[in-house]
Amino acid sequence: MAKHTTEISEDDLLFMESSLSNDENSSDEEIIENFIANGIPETLAKASIQYRMKFMNGIMETGSLLKMLQGEETTDFMNLFPCPTGDKGVTQ
Repeated sequence: MAKHTTEISEDDLLFMESSLSNDENSSDEEIIENFIANGIPETLAKASIQYRMKFMNGIMETGSLLKMLQGEETTDFMNLFPCPTGDKGVTQ
């Protein structure tokens, strides 16, 4: 079952960042499918792929997705995931 954005854990985000940073062999579509298969919401999986080259080139570092979801970094990424409960979208 897919998680709602409010149920994304730091471990989920680290898993995503690791894949975006290190998976040189899979296509974008395969990475998205892998994220979804591991419980990442489809909208988050699709939105995160736009940062793949930034992660691979070291422009974005570990913790960047968490910072975005917590509102520490301003980006269009956040606009894709409004949290109806008003929280920051990440569980510990």
